[in-house]
Amino acid sequence: MAEVIITLGIIGIVSAMTIPTLINNYAKKSTISELKKVYSTLAQAIKLSQVENGDMMYWDFVDMLPREFFEKYLASYLKVGSPFLYSDISSEIKYYRPNGSVEKDFTFLYDNAIIYILSNGVALFFSGVKNVYTGKHVSFLVDINGYKNGPNRFGRDVFVFTIHRDHGVMPYGYDKTSDTDKYQELDRDTLLNSPRYGCRNDKENTSTNGAYCFGLIFFDNWEIKDDYPW
Repeated sequence: MAEVIITLGIIGIVSAMTIPTLINNYAKKSTISELKKVYSTLAQAIKLSQVENGDMMYWDFVDMLPREFFEKYLASYLKVGSPFLYSDISSEIKYYRPNGSVEKDFTFLYDNAIIYILSNGVALFFSGVKNVYTGKHVSFLVDINGYKNGPNRFGRDVFVFTIHRDHGVMPYGYDKTSDTDKYQELDRDTLLNSPRYGCRNDKENTSTNGAYCFGLIFFDNWEIKDDYPW
């Protein structure tokens, strides 16, 4: 009996040590899988749209509001519900930075942001204001499991994408698509350490919101590495 109890105790200890790791690894793989699905879905929608609307090089990235752009060039090629404002849910739904603080200073989470829900539950958030940067892209926030499901945290189930005139579907920040680090190409140090958008769990700089986390995963060949703020 004593030997059985000792064996069960050892099994319990080993399980306690390994099960959390297995759960974490599964969650990471699931996140990557869902990100790839969104990326592929958007890329396919662009291809279909170009058949009807011409080469993306000639799409109107300058004068249209993000909502107008999405409805003209992409919505018809995606299964989406009726759009609504973030203000309709902002009193109940909050979004969080990697360090756990609330993110409320990002344009995709202003009350006038427009939300579309895809048929698979993915939520797309578009800024309610006109793009004033390169005139070559439209960026938007993606909640891969929908706003009703947690953790609603940047880098876990919330990522920022860009539709770029010259590059197609890309992570936010690529080729001057963010308002701060106007770097030309994906750079891992910037993706990690940008003061505003860096993909890290920064306890001291509470304004770091992790918007570059999709960029980091993309740069790392669709992997979540050890220094990722999981």
